[in-house]
Amino acid sequence: ESEDVVEIIRYTDHDSAMIYKLKETTESKYITPYGYMDITIHTHEMKLELDDEGHGIIYLEYYLNIMGEEMNNKVEIIVR
Repeated sequence: ESEDVVEIIRYTDHDSAMIYKLKETTESKYITPYGYMDITIHTHEMKLELDDEGHGIIYLEYYLNIMGEEMNNKVEIIVR
């Protein structure tokens, strides 16, 4: 896979995965206890500062559209 792709997997009773591809829009189903919600993610900024062991910082800015409602999001993930 390209360095411009980040996949975040949520392991719960209702596992889900969100894929972030720089300058692209991805689609996913967000699973809740009440059912599925269709979502789209358009990633417009991505910074990966990871060492050889995969530790460091992942920074994402993206538009998240859930059932017609669009929100601008920013997240910084520290990988230890």
